[in-house]
Amino acid sequence: MPESFQANFCRHFGIPPDRYGQAVMQRTLYPHARWLRWLSSYNSFSADRSFIGSVGRMTRRADLPRELMEFGDDARNLPFWRGKARFRVSPARMLALFREVWPEPAATAAGAGPNTASASDTPCAAEASNSSSAPNTW
Repeated sequence: MPESFQANFCRHFGIPPDRYGQAVMQRTLYPHARWLRWLSSYNSFSADRSFIGSVGRMTRRADLPRELMEFGDDARNLPFWRGKARFRVSPARMLALFREVWPEPAATAAGAGPNTASASDTPCAAEASNSSSAPNTW
């Protein structure tokens, strides 16, 4: 079974599986939202946590455009402070992070693609398989 984005992300940055959501959130929020994040309620970022979790479960690069579109269409992004003020995850930052962690096949060296490690070599393999049932606590 192909590795998920979450497994690739954890391996790429050398972080434990339980830090995936928080680490992606920190890297993909708009800069001004990073500073204000700690002043807001937990529910303020529910759309972002759902988006980050969905991207984390992806096992095919081709699914990212659909996830980006669904995040953009999410009704939780309609209020002024999320839509116009951009107090949320940046789709462009997510795309850049995705490309860094999971580069195009042509961009990787022959035989050294991002999915060459076995599932047992990946510290996030167990988390990736259980991520759909685990609650988001970040």
